[in-house]
Amino acid sequence: MNIDNTDRRRWQLRNLTVIETLIRDHDLPVMIWTVTPFGIAGEPYSATDDAGRRAAFEGWADVLGAARWAPQVEVRITTLRAAVKDYQGASIMLRAVLFEGDSAAQ
Repeated sequence: MNIDNTDRRRWQLRNLTVIETLIRDHDLPVMIWTVTPFGIAGEPYSATDDAGRRAAFEGWADVLGAARWAPQVEVRITTLRAAVKDYQGASIMLRAVLFEGDSAAQ
């Protein structure tokens, strides 16, 4: 099977439609979204504190039914990650970075 730009555009538009529907249908915090032909990545936007970033991450992960990975903690920075391989045909990855004021155990 030869994959060309027409295929990639179609996949990217499908992914854009998935995220557009999610944003429209759910009253969740605003996220920064990157939409590619191969998937969608999101992280909290304008959450000024760790609690806000964590709440945005958790809210979206719950709606997506995303599998959460163990928090990664390095030098007072905790990174949260979650992913769903097939949400209405799209792969979606979430990430939130929490700074020293938050604990991975919360």
